Amino acid sequence: MFIHNIKNIALTGVCLCVGCAMADSGEINAKAELKDDIIIAAAEEDGDLEAWWDIGVKYQTGDGVKKDLQKAIQWFEKAANRNYDNALVSLGDLYYRGEGVKQDHKKAYELYSRALRRNIPSAQHRLGLCAFYGYGTKQDKKLAVEWFKKAAEQVEPDAQYMLGFCYEKGEGIARDLKQARYWYKQAAGAENPDAIKALKRLK
Repeated sequence: MFIHNIKNIALTGVCLCVGCAMADSGEINAKAELKDDIIIAAAEEDGDLEAWWDIGVKYQTGDGVKKDLQKAIQWFEKAANRNYDNALVSLGDLYYRGEGVKQDHKKAYELYSRALRRNIPSAQHRLGLCAFYGYGTKQDKKLAVEWFKKAAEQVEPDAQYMLGFCYEKGEGIARDLKQARYWYKQAAGAENPDAIKALKRLK
């Protein structure tokens, strides 16, 4: 798997950085930066979709590389073009927020929909948000609740919170404070801050 190769490359980079730091200043600097050409060559050869997505995440967050959102988008697109679920969701999130690309809720909705092949809960949750707010699709709060339920049952904390919210407010489903508390509690168990606040509010 290419992920193992990435780890080996990173470890090599650490050793090189340590050696250079000791030679130059006598201080050890263990922070390594992955070289673009090494990453690209290894990933292209391996064809590991998870690795392509993982590289995108690294560029998005600046984990081991200089943060570069455009490079992150390129790697997400590369994996998304092969219908890799996590990449579809990550790319959809960027279009949803308008981060590094022009905000396009319809495009985000399409990408999330493509990620349903394996019933990915994060995609279900995001489709619920799109339906709830009418982003990229017709507003339909009943449908939103259905998506939130699917994701919540697969232990997606954000979806559990939204399902609790729908039960509390009677949005897309009959108001039921017992169910609201139940789902808020599930989400709070995963340290969802909104759910924690909601539980305090309902006491």
